Amino acid sequence: MESNLPDGVTIKASDRNRYMIDRCREFATAGNWPVEATDMPSQFLTFPGHYFTHSSSNFFISHLDDNQNPAAKQVYRTLKPGGTAVVSAWAAMAHGEPIKRAHFETRGPDVPFPISMPTHWYGKDALRNFSIVGRFKGEDIKITTCDVSIEAKDLRRLMSATWSFLGAQDDGWYPEDEENWDKAVDILVENIEAGTYYSKLRLGNIVLRMVVNMGLATK
Repeated sequence: MESNLPDGVTIKASDRNRYMIDRCREFATAGNWPVEATDMPSQFLTFPGHYFTHSSSNFFISHLDDNQNPAAKQVYRTLKPGGTAVVSAWAAMAHGEPIKRAHFETRGPDVPFPISMPTHWYGKDALRNFSIVGRFKGEDIKITTCDVSIEAKDLRRLMSATWSFLGAQDDGWYPEDEENWDKAVDILVENIEAGTYYSKLRLGNIVLRMVVNMGLATK
């Protein structure tokens, strides 16, 4: 897929949730889907118990704090008996290390990286433990790995959008970020092109491969 972030748009870290929810509402309205988008803490859902037939938690557990137990229990609580929970976490990301390099080379080692995924979340055991904490039984949990790809016409434009969305610091952007914008994007492009997750199609489009761990649990 190609990035939907418009040219010239940058997103503050604090605005990411609102931006994604607004986009979800736009897609639902355009497709006339019976979808309602709501923002609430995953550890304190207000939905009643046994509410959903399916629960999909894509790439969110790695952004919780060290105590994921309340979120895991909410997944189980709100799922109907016989329902299925799908939980995913990245195993490898094409831009994972390059974006860290862009951050530290343009901001220095003393500035905390705005988005950090603990390394233990890259393993399959993390998804299994999350489901077990939520009260799913071990025999009802399956863990698999799959590849996904991002295809785009212009790697530099895609990396500019990626830096815009993931590179923002918690309190926004600084003048130095604007001065070093091209340098940060250059670092991303150069490191991705040199990496193992990058390839180019015969017609000119580029492809970035990602690896995903998927956990499926039945209540």
